[in-house]
Amino acid sequence: MKEQAIQNLFAKNRECRQLLTIIEALQLSDCWLCAGYLRNYLWGFLSGKIAEVPLTDIDVVFYDPTVSIEETAAIEAQLRRSFPEFPWEVRNQALMHQHNFAEEPPYTSTFDALTKFPERCTAVAARMNQGKLELMAPFGWQDICSFRVRPTPHFAQNEQYLAVYRQRQAMKQWQKIWPQLSIEEGKK
Repeated sequence: MKEQAIQNLFAKNRECRQLLTIIEALQLSDCWLCAGYLRNYLWGFLSGKIAEVPLTDIDVVFYDPTVSIEETAAIEAQLRRSFPEFPWEVRNQALMHQHNFAEEPPYTSTFDALTKFPERCTAVAARMNQGKLELMAPFGWQDICSFRVRPTPHFAQNEQYLAVYRQRQAMKQWQKIWPQLSIEEGKK
């Protein structure tokens, strides 16, 4: 599936458009809808199981070194009050290196942060920018479209990161909904 077709698919989805419009209105720096919502929607569409797609959380990521953890939490709380039908999770990627691994250097942008996500198929994002839908996928969309789950190069680099990646795969249990998934464990 080509990126333009993916863009059209998101643009035609009423809920996705609503989320992107809400996120654009936040006017946060380098702000995107990312990860599970987009990945799961594509898997649901491609497998014909759109009705079975779980709405686990709505990941909003942005990059702004001037916004504190407390301010980020306040943004999330406001979204939860204003739009309680969605399970919001807001993360400032300028601070996320501190959350992931102690030795992690600071990220330089939302794009850079996406390259540090555990799975390639999760490292995807979309946003509205002045009314135009934009997509971002550092590793492309092919893994999602081919039902392939594998670690990003960042997570494939050492056993500590791979252990976290493997733990996520065991916890997420995506194959219960999408049995056609090919899940790679990474090097051992």
